[in-house]
Amino acid sequence: MRMRVFAAAGLLAALLAAGCDSGPKTGEVTGTVTVDGQVPMNGSSISFIPTDGKSAQAGATLQDGKYTVKVAAGPCKVEIRVVELVGKARKPEHGPSAGEVIREIPLDKTEWTYEVKPGSQTKDWEVSKKK
Repeated sequence: MRMRVFAAAGLLAALLAAGCDSGPKTGEVTGTVTVDGQVPMNGSSISFIPTDGKSAQAGATLQDGKYTVKVAAGPCKVEIRVVELVGKARKPEHGPSAGEVIREIPLDKTEWTYEVKPGSQTKDWEVSKKK
């Protein structure tokens, strides 16, 4: 009888331990993006796309060049999009006031790879404008 109780307790402990570790591992990546050594305009973005085709992608809008992204651990394709101010829109006769006109800056490269590890990590990106 005692043997069955110990066996049942051992089986239950093994199942609970397996259940605690069954979720996908995630990593939190923080860092800075610079373009030719300069901080890009707020509104630029970075995206992490897991290459397994199963995990959700994650991204962030850059604020003063900085970002924080929580994404599934593993190899990721990284896309960086940088925008710049090109002027102000003229105020229409009716409707909202004039806004900023931005455009995406062509970069030498827009796609990179990065291996996201479980837990916190820092990854800075230096990108260049297309010449």
